[in-house]
Amino acid sequence: MRPTNGGGSDALLTHDGRQNVQPAWSPDGRSIAFHSMARGGIWIAPATGGPARQVSEFGARPAWSPDGRRLAFQSGASADIAPASRPANLPSTIWTVDVAGGQPRPLTRRGVPIGGHGAPAWSPDGRQVVFASAGFARAGIWAIDVEGGEPFEIAGDLGEAYDPVYLPGGRAVIFATPRMLWRVPLDARGRPAGAAARYVPASLQGIRHLTIARDGRIAVAALTLDSGLWSVAVDADGMASGAARPLTNDTRQRNSRPTFSPDGRRIAVMSSTTGHAPDVWMMNADGTGLQQLTTAPDFESDPRWSPDGREVIFKSLRSQTAGLWAIDVETRRERQIARFGSIDEIVRQQGLIEELAVSPDATRIAYTVLEPRTSTKALYVRRIAGGEPERLTTGDPLTGYPAWSPDGRWIALEVFEPGRTDLALVPSDGGPLYRLHSEGGHSWVHGFSPDGERLVFAGQRNGIWNIYWIPRGGGEEHAVTSNTDVGVFVRYPSWSPHGDQIVFEHGAVRGNVWIMQAPGPQ
Repeated sequence: MRPTNGGGSDALLTHDGRQNVQPAWSPDGRSIAFHSMARGGIWIAPATGGPARQVSEFGARPAWSPDGRRLAFQSGASADIAPASRPANLPSTIWTVDVAGGQPRPLTRRGVPIGGHGAPAWSPDGRQVVFASAGFARAGIWAIDVEGGEPFEIAGDLGEAYDPVYLPGGRAVIFATPRMLWRVPLDARGRPAGAAARYVPASLQGIRHLTIARDGRIAVAALTLDSGLWSVAVDADGMASGAARPLTNDTRQRNSRPTFSPDGRRIAVMSSTTGHAPDVWMMNADGTGLQQLTTAPDFESDPRWSPDGREVIFKSLRSQTAGLWAIDVETRRERQIARFGSIDEIVRQQGLIEELAVSPDATRIAYTVLEPRTSTKALYVRRIAGGEPERLTTGDPLTGYPAWSPDGRWIALEVFEPGRTDLALVPSDGGPLYRLHSEGGHSWVHGFSPDGERLVFAGQRNGIWNIYWIPRGGGEEHAVTSNTDVGVFVRYPSWSPHGDQIVFEHGAVRGNVWIMQAPGPQ
């Protein structure tokens, strides 16, 4: 806690090392609610210091009701603090809990609206809660009456939308996109009375976590991300034989989703700079020789090598149409090998999601479909050349981010649970889903060891991200990196075909808090 007038000294309120984040003041200023990343759930501590008590065993992003009697929160904890991290992933919904005690109660339900629900905030009269939703290629701002009813849209058709709050008078909602604040006017019932309009051209990047004072001052976090590829050497048993080290040293904002060529000599990677859509790049396995492959102004991602190593296959949103393309790494000639439909068609039908993987022989693709009626995220496989897709998962689990085994017989994937993500396997030709042992937190798979006997993944344990692997048949997980910084995340590990190197994305998040005066009436 720090005095806003600049006088006095900082007061340390929690010091248990449990990654306590997302503080929220009670209306009377006597208490602070927060989320504990290591312990889980929502906690309340006296603002003057003292023991904290837990009011919910799950959830994150607590927000106080104006009368101080209840907290609203999202059921799914945020995976990290990166600028582009979604407010919440599926299956997160919005809940409330009485501060004095009792069982949490759901306010929204899964799939209404589509996407994860997060970042709740109360209206000044306590009658409504506004929140953000995030799904494939679209985000939105929604609100719901606390006493019941269906959510209604405040602002939609957005690529990214974060952290909505009501202005003090209750007649408008403001929210953030990465470089702008927006305002939506409301009528007396709290419904939209006009379209979203630019509110404050903040001239900042990575705007997140906005909050507003009674006098109209706005505080925001301006977050930056330094993302590069790192490498860790591993021995024949898959254990680290040295410290992880940077593989790239450039000025791009993000280097992500690396994948080795079949001979292990080169790496294809998705790379982007601030304000520009990502492209596919290529480098040598030691990080030298970085060169750009694709140059279209559209979103190009998820590179995968052809079996002969002559082409890189990638997903593209050219002309607002989703498809698979291949580029010859020597001649730079491109060809489209599959078309999935326009973004509008996909969003309307809730078809292909961004999680898509090409089989090792480049004949099939695995992808997930969000089914609106059941709000289930199912895994499908189809041939690239066309034909009917086959649904591989059954029942109610939410699955995502498929990864093929080297022999093409297995598909590893993630199973989403409230506040955590587990690992699973399914035969690529159909069969039961096998859940693997998980230590809790998030386990985000990206590939296999060259022999297919180990799954390599990014794991969040006690709020800290590191690279792990687990035997394909289940068992004890093994860490191959030793990060201890809560501001660092790791993603998308790729195991070299030679078995001696794992390359992954390493992102460091930094930021500052800014205060600005809101224009016009509040």
